[in-house]
Amino acid sequence: MLGARQLGATKSATVYGDLDDSRRRKAAEAGLELGSIAMQDLFIHLTGEDR
Repeated sequence: MLGARQLGATKSATVYGDLDDSRRRKAAEAGLELGSIAMQDLFIHLTGEDR
């Protein structure tokens, strides 16, 4: 996990890597929504000082 943010009851996490169909299905079953992030946000996470 590269990072996480929370706003009220909504939490988002940035995870780096590929998800196969099985993992996508498990995430959907757990009530999670999957999506992409902006390239700029990815670079920020990858070059942050805490890494």
